[in-house]
Amino acid sequence: MLNFVRNLLNGETNPEAYVQNRLERPASLLEIGGMRPTNAPNSTYFGDVRLQLPDEIWPEFHGKPLWPLCQLNLTTAPYRPEGLSDLEMITVFISEHFMEMAGNVVDSTDVAPVGGWFIRAYSSMAELVEIAPPDHDCPLFIQESRWKKSAYSDYPNPDKELISLTEEEKSFLLDEDEVEPLDGLKLGGWPNCLQSRPWWEEKPSQAQFEYMLQIDSVAQSNWSWGDGGIGFLARSRQNPNKWALDYQFQ
Repeated sequence: MLNFVRNLLNGETNPEAYVQNRLERPASLLEIGGMRPTNAPNSTYFGDVRLQLPDEIWPEFHGKPLWPLCQLNLTTAPYRPEGLSDLEMITVFISEHFMEMAGNVVDSTDVAPVGGWFIRAYSSMAELVEIAPPDHDCPLFIQESRWKKSAYSDYPNPDKELISLTEEEKSFLLDEDEVEPLDGLKLGGWPNCLQSRPWWEEKPSQAQFEYMLQIDSVAQSNWSWGDGGIGFLARSRQNPNKWALDYQFQ
């Protein structure tokens, strides 16, 4: 009764709708493969990166080129979180030895990066050129992909509290069949954590980072974060060129 009274005071006469509105976040989901390829260089790809600026060098780690994990054309996504609204394209690279890397924060403006992963973020695709990739021996199956036409509603995992939940909110997440966390490669929504909150939410000194997108393991492309894990990418509020990676697996 007390919660219901609070909801009335907040102008909400439906307690369930009040809870849902607090927890619901929009997200764009990527449909990987399953389409007739256009082979357009500015398309969205999983397992490939085709564009970069003329002065950029392919990232390396341990003296070997990183694998091209994905190239995401954000302009065709039905929803972009506010933290990605200034960008048109993102490209993500990963090393087969990513679990050996010393750090998981990168500066996307580095033209010759060295590390276990890397991300490039472009506000415009106008000056990007097609890449002649090095021999990276990447085992990933290249799949041209597209964003699903409509945005989806995403909810946090009640077992891995990303926010402080009331008992009422926990019950809502556990009881409603249609409010499960979204799997897949998604922009926005909630990180579907497997172990804990992302590390930047566990460390007060790293509160500058804000979750932006999730990249799942993709069996049909031969990609896995460890044993079927999930990767999460966050962007710094203070310096938008700084990006952070967290990956978790069971």
